[in-house]
Amino acid sequence: MKTQRKKWTAAAMAAAMAVMSLTACGTKATPENLFRDMNKRASEVDSLRMNMKLDMNIEAAGESVSMGMDFAMEATSDPEMSSAKGVGSVGWGGIDTSTEIETYSEKQGDEYIVYTKSENGWTVQKEDSAGMSTDIGVVSEDIEKFASQFELDKNLVQVNGEDCFQLTGTITGEFLSEFMGEDMLSSFAGLGLDEDGLADISMPCTIDVYKESILPARMTFDMGEALLPILEAAGLDAAECTVEMTFLDYDAVGEIVIPEEALEAAGS
Repeated sequence: MKTQRKKWTAAAMAAAMAVMSLTACGTKATPENLFRDMNKRASEVDSLRMNMKLDMNIEAAGESVSMGMDFAMEATSDPEMSSAKGVGSVGWGGIDTSTEIETYSEKQGDEYIVYTKSENGWTVQKEDSAGMSTDIGVVSEDIEKFASQFELDKNLVQVNGEDCFQLTGTITGEFLSEFMGEDMLSSFAGLGLDEDGLADISMPCTIDVYKESILPARMTFDMGEALLPILEAAGLDAAECTVEMTFLDYDAVGEIVIPEEALEAAGS
């Protein structure tokens, strides 16, 4: 009986050591492990559906000005296409105006054809880069380099009804410009909010990662303080500016269909 008990004890110790070994090999949630695994899994994604919101408040000539964007976006990697539908709004002097925005992009050879709907109908132009990047693996890979600047919260958070790890830290505006794309950035060109203007800006960032899939769930950027020098150079005062991107699902987008009216505009 003692011999059998020793065998059981030895087996239990071996099992415990195996579990400890697996934990030491990277299964423990840390910023480095989460960003690394997120990058790997994101590179295997074929499609995504997300929502992007931008809220900005500035002071101009003693008046408070609010600007906002709220977009629903979809993207596929094969074929490489994307769509964005939403509303852009401006509030100033008690008057609020809003504009519906709809845009599609598709890759043709080495170019992207971008279809944009405005009050005057559809316009079509060729771009070297799409209005929205579908290769989120590239973005995650860049974020991975900032892992040492993030801390992991000990508590899980809920995003889209799922448990998520939450990391807080600092990141540069380069990643934000990749997500927003040229079309949306052009709306803020007067403030210097373009790819060059964002490249060297550092800002607080919160990144939530789905616990089950280890894919991005939500990214929130606090750009207020970072934008102060740009706004002051334009004669504007203090600002609050937040950008939030929520990734609703992956590999669930069907075919993205460009409206017939847009295709007709391309042929005219």
